[in-house]
Amino acid sequence: MKGRSRGPARPAPGKRAANPRVAVSPEARQLFDQGLRHSESGDDEGAAAAFRRVIGLRPDLHQAHFNLGRALDNLARDEEALAAFERVLALQPDHPKAILQLAQIRHRRGELAESIRLYERAVRLDPQDAALVNDLGVALGDAGRDEEAAEAFRRALTLAPDLAPVHRNLGNVVRKLEGDAAAVRHYTRAVELDPEFARAWEGLGSVYHRTEPEEAARCYREALARAPGNLAALHGLLAIEQRTCDFDAAEATHASLLDAVARSVYRSGVWRTAANLVYESLFMPLPADALRALQDHIAVRLEREVRAQGPLPEFPPSRPTIVGRLRVGYLSPSFGDHPVGHVTLSLFPAHDRQRLEVHAFSTRRGGSDGSEQAVRHRTAFDAFHEIGGKSSREAAAYIRSLGIDLLVDLDGYMDNTSPPILAFRPAPLQVFWLGHAGGLGLPFVDYLIADATVIPPGEEGGYREAVVRLPDTYHCADRHPIAAGCPPRPAWDLPEEAVVYCAFNNPDKIDRRVFDCWMRILKAVDGSVLWLSSFRQRRSTLLANLRRYAERQGVDPSRLILSERVPDKARHLARLGHADLMLDTLTVNASTTALDGLWAGVPLLAVGGDRFSNRISSSMLHAIGLGDLVCADLDEYERRAVQLGQDLAGRSEIRRRLRESREITPLFDSRRFVQNLERAFQVMWDRHCRGEPPRSFDLPPVAAG
Repeated sequence: MKGRSRGPARPAPGKRAANPRVAVSPEARQLFDQGLRHSESGDDEGAAAAFRRVIGLRPDLHQAHFNLGRALDNLARDEEALAAFERVLALQPDHPKAILQLAQIRHRRGELAESIRLYERAVRLDPQDAALVNDLGVALGDAGRDEEAAEAFRRALTLAPDLAPVHRNLGNVVRKLEGDAAAVRHYTRAVELDPEFARAWEGLGSVYHRTEPEEAARCYREALARAPGNLAALHGLLAIEQRTCDFDAAEATHASLLDAVARSVYRSGVWRTAANLVYESLFMPLPADALRALQDHIAVRLEREVRAQGPLPEFPPSRPTIVGRLRVGYLSPSFGDHPVGHVTLSLFPAHDRQRLEVHAFSTRRGGSDGSEQAVRHRTAFDAFHEIGGKSSREAAAYIRSLGIDLLVDLDGYMDNTSPPILAFRPAPLQVFWLGHAGGLGLPFVDYLIADATVIPPGEEGGYREAVVRLPDTYHCADRHPIAAGCPPRPAWDLPEEAVVYCAFNNPDKIDRRVFDCWMRILKAVDGSVLWLSSFRQRRSTLLANLRRYAERQGVDPSRLILSERVPDKARHLARLGHADLMLDTLTVNASTTALDGLWAGVPLLAVGGDRFSNRISSSMLHAIGLGDLVCADLDEYERRAVQLGQDLAGRSEIRRRLRESREITPLFDSRRFVQNLERAFQVMWDRHCRGEPPRSFDLPPVAAG
């Protein structure tokens, strides 16, 4: 049963083949027995040759066709194997093993609709076979038919309650349908029944990942002890180690992950695991060929789901640009208290309603998070649509029904709610922007919005999407209120007189290289401190790890000050003003955090990067007129940080420039940004209406005057 927990698997070469139960000639019998011996010894080429000769003598011998199909299946000659098993059914229409073999091959090839039909046919012939019902459930789940998959798994458990793989499979679909908490008991039961079941341990880790990271890490390690190459467990463990800044552990896990990706990327069965790895590559980069292979895998799996569920109806003829307003939809789970929700508060209501009709499609399960940001977003659109409770196909069909012309995905691989919707192509043009650095690398996403800093001219070939460069910066910003009367430094555990370096980036952006640099800066600037944010991580574990590594570098651990997240944005911005200098990370830059600091009047020091993810703050600094704070390398970054830490007048001058620049430069000019974005949308749409394929372009700046 373990071998059938996820889906179809090739029969073992030595598994006994079928014997004929009808009279055959001595020559045919001799050849048949010869084929059996070849099969049992693993010689599938010899077996196939022998059974073909038997068929030449007795074309009506269905056992020979079946055994030929088995040998060809083992040789991965799918088309020939399918023909052999179809011939079996022509001779014996209700041959259960031939039906199952056909279902497994169709499933493996991604022909999900046909494989489901065959599994259902097999179940009708043997409705008491729990393993067969489980296989049907797996195919239904792979096709995105989660409610039907859950029903199949529950039916399998009524037939055989103690099958660990079925409990694990049920946990997978319950998690998608009802959330993490509802899936815990199913994964728990699976590991109770089979403590060696690595994928059940992995599933259990995934449901504890957000709420109980220590328990999640334990479960991931249990999975890896049994299956060292389990990609999902490696990714989950690495994410926890990064978010708690356990550099030693994270580096070891990352090395294991790189090895596992190199060996397993083409065999990974679940697109979300591959998507998580693509997102992880922002923090710990993967080789370019592995990254592209993961993106290709995601595309193939999602396209199979679309074929299995049936594509949407054809688009109506494109409306000419002069008729009506361009219908733009924004797709995201983050229209609320989330970095994406924070930076777009002024963007959506600023769209020109004479030119655009603007829709929000919220994929957040359970609806709004109830935050102030969520309330404001609901009134910022012409229409706000909750689609978090719909299946991917239902959501896509709903978007299609509204006649959306251009759909902008703001999520990507952060929450993985959008790719399966985009795969159905609900809009004629589909764009990725803002959610995370870089593109999705999927064939059904047409454009990627960027600028000349994050994707310099000449680098378009590294992206599957057509690259659109906005003239100032690709990242929008918002002018949030800043609270008056902020408590003094001691209220935030900060020393009154010391130089305060600030790095409020999410902790998983901090790696050993930048942290060691920060420690050298602290040692060079007497009495200075490093002010960090726990964000949503476990404060005690994070602080213990950071202080342990500081002590290794000869820095008094008490010079690291960790603050909790302040939910009130205005109060958070006010407290940021106590920092003297923000220090950016190297592999993935600050984004919303950088904007918060700059708007609060705190200078940001960064290193010019070599990829989208570590050029974000460079884009922002250039857009606010502080490009001189972008350092050429880590050595310059360290020198400038020390110099500014020792130069009060120099810091004051930069703060003065920042205060003046933020009011007059493009970074915080929402209206200017929206106008650029709308012009880019119009270029995309005009090209589409002319029948031109998506292609990269640079949007020129608006002429002065």
